[in-house]
This record gives sequence, C-alpha cells and structure tokens, in this order.
Amino acid sequence: MKINQRLEIMLTNGDQAEHYSSRIEEMTDEHLLIAMPMSKGYPVFLPLDENINIRIVDNGTAYQFTCTLVSKRLHPLPVWVVTRPREIIKVQQRSFVRVRTSLPVEISIFDDETAQFSNPFQARSRDLSGGGIQLVSKEALDLAMKVQLAFELPEAGPIVVNGEVVRIEKPHHDRDIFWIGIKFLDLAERERSKIIRYIFKKQLEERRKGL
Repeated sequence: MKINQRLEIMLTNGDQAEHYSSRIEEMTDEHLLIAMPMSKGYPVFLPLDENINIRIVDNGTAYQFTCTLVSKRLHPLPVWVVTRPREIIKVQQRSFVRVRTSLPVEISIFDDETAQFSNPFQARSRDLSGGGIQLVSKEALDLAMKVQLAFELPEAGPIVVNGEVVRIEKPHHDRDIFWIGIKFLDLAERERSKIIRYIFKKQLEERRKGL
C-alpha cells in the first residue's frame, strides 16, 4: 500500500452491494486515511465501528482486506480514518471471478508486417473476468494472436484493451462457431476496476434470481 493508491470500497446493506472509488491519503502505524467516498456529490454515510471491505489492484494482482471505520475528518481533506488491515488476501489475476455475460465486442487483429490493427469484426462475450474474456465468434483466431478489443459495460462506459489469444474451442463440430479465450494485456487499473465492479453487480443480480 502507498499514498495516492486508488482503492475500491465495497459496502453491503442487506442484499445490496455498493462500490465506491477512493484512494489512500495518508498512512500511520495503526491507521489508513482514505478519501471520503462520495455518491451523487454527497459523502457516503457509514456509522463508526462498521467494517469496510476494500480491494486494491496493483500490477494485475488484486488484494482484499477488511478495515474498521474509527473516525471521520473534514479538514484539511475529507477522509475516513480506518484501522490498518490485520490480514491482506492476495488474489492472482488467474483467480479473478468470472461471470457469464453476453456483450457485443469488436475485435481487431494485430498485423506484424504493418504493425497495425485490422478493421474490426463483431463477436459477443461469453464470460468476463478482471483478467480476460471469452468470446463467441464466427471467425477463428490463432493461439498467441494479438488483438484489440472494444466493448461497453452497462453503466460503466467503453473499454478498449489489447489481448492475446490463449484458448480456442469449437463446441459444435457441425457449426463454424468458436469459443475464444483472450488474456488482457496492459489493462489500466482504472479499467480493470470498472470490470470488477460490473462483475460484482452481475453476481448480485444472479443471487437475487437464485442462479
């Protein structure tokens, strides 16, 4: 952990899960001072002594831990003062939670000779995680092929990311349909956080539906 590191606060209220962006403003031996999360221009309300689940993503690795809110300060900056975590859980990129989701995706293939991406063609996502995506495509791709993907997350906006093909399946022998596993390359942590928030929302929707 370090000063100015961005983090995601996850609060639960019954079966509701809410996610807020923040950052570390200051650190002491016993506490972290994190930017007070905001919602629609207003500070998020949370009683003192409540536990807070926090996620930090750094260099493709997610870290999760729990803190307790001990006080709030408004000056010189509005912050929450929380306890330092007793335990930090490290989650490797390959272990990011994956959810089923069908989103339109544009794929452009990188041409080594021209060092440019080709004109995009359309596919759909089959599932998505913070580390990669599986596509359903009528076009076959080769293993290790470099591609650029463009898709839009509901309520989170567009994502454009480079990737590498790591897996190819043909589930139906009599149909030219391919399942293509792609690993994200150099995905910005801000973009990865958008994807993770979307995944959490999808998980909550599935739990509500009993899936």
